[in-house]
Amino acid sequence: MTFVYEVENEHGEVVKTYTVEATFTEEVPGLLSGRPERCRPDEGGDLEEIAVYLGNKDVTQQLDDDLYFKIRKEATERCR
Repeated sequence: MTFVYEVENEHGEVVKTYTVEATFTEEVPGLLSGRPERCRPDEGGDLEEIAVYLGNKDVTQQLDDDLYFKIRKEATERCR
């Protein structure tokens, strides 16, 4: 999945625009009917890898922790 993540200043103006590429583990649907011993929950769909670009430059390693976790949260929410 690829999406744009914008950072705004205190006036609501966009000051940086990042392009985010995220990959997720394969999602396997659960089985919720039939005999109880055969039922199982959904599995997968977890964020596996994320790369954040400013223009063409990969800046993932340069992001501060707060921004990195906000971007990870956004990626996870978009996947669901």
